[in-house]
This record gives sequence, C-alpha cells and structure tokens, in this order.
Amino acid sequence: RMIMITGIYPPEKCGVGDYTYNLIHTNSAKDWKLLYFKDWSIKALRHIIKTINSYDDEWICLQYPCVGFNKHITAELLCLYYGIFYKKKKLCVAVHEYSQFAWKRRTLANLIMISADKFIFTTQIERHNVTQRFKSIATKSTVIKILSNIASYAPDKQISERKYSIGYFGFISPNKGIEKYIEDISCVKKKCSNISAFIMGQIQAEQEEYANRIINKAKENGIETFINYEADKVAEILSDTKFAYLPFPDGVSERRGSLLACMSNGCAIISTRGKYTTRELEQSCIIVDEEDSVRKIEDVLTSKKETHEMLQNESTHYMKNLPKSWDEIATKYNEFISC
Repeated sequence: RMIMITGIYPPEKCGVGDYTYNLIHTNSAKDWKLLYFKDWSIKALRHIIKTINSYDDEWICLQYPCVGFNKHITAELLCLYYGIFYKKKKLCVAVHEYSQFAWKRRTLANLIMISADKFIFTTQIERHNVTQRFKSIATKSTVIKILSNIASYAPDKQISERKYSIGYFGFISPNKGIEKYIEDISCVKKKCSNISAFIMGQIQAEQEEYANRIINKAKENGIETFINYEADKVAEILSDTKFAYLPFPDGVSERRGSLLACMSNGCAIISTRGKYTTRELEQSCIIVDEEDSVRKIEDVLTSKKETHEMLQNESTHYMKNLPKSWDEIATKYNEFISC
C-alpha cells in the first residue's frame, strides 16, 4: 500500500502526469492511493500534509519534478518534512529529471536528495549523476525504466507501406529541437519535393504563443501539423510514419518519452548525440550532426527499401530493453518499496 503524490494529472498535459496515470491504472497498483494536488503554493503546504496524514499508509511516493509545482518550493519542503520531522511515514521519490537542472533548481532538488528514504530513477544516467554527489543514495535507489505514454498501434507495419516520410512528435515547447526540425526539413523538401512531413504534439497552456509561431512556420514550409490529438490517433499516425526526426539539443536519451512512442510504433529514428546518449541508443538511431543533418536526412529518405527496413529493425530492437508493460513497472515499484 502506498500513496502516490503528483502535481499534474490528465487531462492536464505533462509527461509525468501521463506516466502517473498509466501506473495508477494497473492491476499491481490497485492498492495505491492517488493524491493529486493542484495548488503547490507555500500556503497549501499545511493542507497537503494534513491530507496525506489522514491516511494510514506507511509509504508515500512523490513524482518529481512536474510542471504542476509551478516553480514553488513546496515539493522540496514536503520532502524535508517527511524526511526529517515526521517519521511515521516513509518517503520514496521517483526522480524523472535532475541532470538538466540549472544550479538554482538543482540546489532545491538537493533538499530532496538529503531527505527521502528511497529513490526511483527512470534512467541509469540520472541515478549516476545523483549518486556521484550523494554516495549514500546508491544503496537506497533503483532504476525502473519508463515506457511510452503512447500505445503501439501497428508497430510491425513495414516502412515501405507507410504514408508519411518523416515526422516530429513531442510537446510543442522550446528547447525540444522543433526549430531545427523545420529548418532541416524545409531544406530537404527543396531537393526531395515529394516527401511528406509533419509536426505532431500537444500544447501546454503556458506555451500557446510559442506553439502558434511554430505552427505558422511549419505551414509556411509545407509541413503538416497535428495538434492535441488523442493518444490512439497519435499512435495511428506514428505507425504510418517511416522516420521520426527528433533533433534534441542535448542529444537523444532514455528519458525521452516521445522517442519511445516513435520506436514503439515502428518508426526508424534520426536524432542527435549528447552526453546522455547511451551506446545502445546510438546503435539504434541514425545520428546526425549540426553540419551534416540535411545531407544525412536526404540520403536516408532516398535510400533503398532494404536499408529502410534495416534501420527500422535497429530502432525497434531497442524496445526489447524496456519493461513489457505498465503493470511490470508498478510491480517493480511494489518490490522496491517492500524490500
């Protein structure tokens, strides 16, 4: 038995919210309680603590970070409270991100690192970065890899049978490589006018102005846009897409749910290298650099059917390293909490 705490949850748009939703709706989580708090201001801290303490569950698990915290420090103070002052409950924190934080935010996150009883990381790299700074966390943490929040629709559909030449999928927000995608694809289309390209993703309320600029720019360059589609429609489109081009500024990494959504629907992946790119991912993707991205994309799109199928197989092979289901992930939560 466990209390799962989040600051974001569907229909609000956030990867951590979708992750929490998928976990909660598994058979292995049937005894969990979900507490979704929308208000994370300092004045709400007492209400949050009072609500949590009204349940007799021994363990609480905080999903961290998420956009619902809205730059408040309440989540960090909550962890300090249960880690230092209130010992009747034990605290586990599921850490989705740490290494990407600027120093101010990382300093706040460090309050959690000195407070919690256990930690669940979604990638080995994030765990490594934290345990380099906090040695004691190595013995009270584990890695439970994520799955895509988007289900597989027709992952075995061969590339030659797919409608769209290339696509981008992810939240329509800054620092995701969307501008680079539009720039490169517009250049490719000048030489390969017959390719079909799209941008697909959800718009978070705070990014609406940015997203509108992206949509207009995409249309100016002959790139279709699919905005705020339901998950089943997203999966259907991805399963009809040959290549996904995801030029992440910090490189392709295990924490990218959009990457896993594309892979699980049989897209071959074109992406970038970064310091968090594992050897397995580099072998599963077509890696492009700033200088040669357009040329490489042109070469890939115009290569033979056999090459396309080989690249597709390399991409989908990576999925064998991941959990088979959300129920398996929830089971691993239970096993780790109870040990």
